[in-house]
Parts: sequence; C-alpha cells; structure tokens
Amino acid sequence: MTRNDRAIRVLLTLIVLLLGANLIVNMNNSAGPRTAYAEGIPDSGAQLQKLIDAVNDLNKKVDRIDTVLESGTLNVKVQDKSEK
Repeated sequence: MTRNDRAIRVLLTLIVLLLGANLIVNMNNSAGPRTAYAEGIPDSGAQLQKLIDAVNDLNKKVDRIDTVLESGTLNVKVQDKSEK
C-alpha cells in the first residue's frame, strides 16, 4: 500500500464520519416541532381589517376611473404604426 493510497483512505474515512455526524445532528433537529413565524400583523382580525381597507381604497380608485370614463372627457388618440 503506497502512502498516497493510505492518505486517500484516511480522507474518505474522515468524510464518511463527518457525513454520519451531520446526519445524526439533522435527525435530532427534525424531531421537534417547527414553528412558523409569519411576518406582518399577527392578529387575524387586524389582518382582515387591513384587507378591507385595501379593497375600499381600490374601489375608490375604480370609481374615479369610472367617473372619468362616463363623463366623456377622456380623449383617446390612436396612432397607426405604419405611419412611423
């Protein structure tokens, strides 16, 4: 057995031991329950109120667009692409 061959076997054994230790550590960590932490507002009532406020703001914007469209003040100019 050459020295180079022995070094390779030692390195491979070391890698196997480290991978085994990593597997054992990961198995022990996964046994416990994992808690998910959501960002933002933790209160579901406050979340719903924020959603309602966002929908109301969106409705106001749509109403303004609707008012402009119904008033007839909107002018649309169509430019033919072949004229460029």
